[in-house]
Amino acid sequence: MVTIRLKAANGRHAQKNVHERKCIMEKQTFTIPNISCGHCTRTIENELKELEGVIGVNSSIEQKTVTIQWQAPMTLEKLKSTLKEINYPAA
Repeated sequence: MVTIRLKAANGRHAQKNVHERKCIMEKQTFTIPNISCGHCTRTIENELKELEGVIGVNSSIEQKTVTIQWQAPMTLEKLKSTLKEINYPAA
């Protein structure tokens, strides 16, 4: 909780307690054996970027990986489930 000190128009001071919302961003790299071309990486990136909470998606054809940055309400389980649903399951 954070206390904020406010100054009213009449010159009086007041304090207000405010709950801080912490946005914790997570990042993880997944190995995706099914990646074989640019179409694969574009499909993964486009599908994941549409999900609420996904901040960034970068993939590599050569390394067969996808790196995803996310925050709530997205979860690791939802990401893995989505990768599996679009036929690019993480190893």
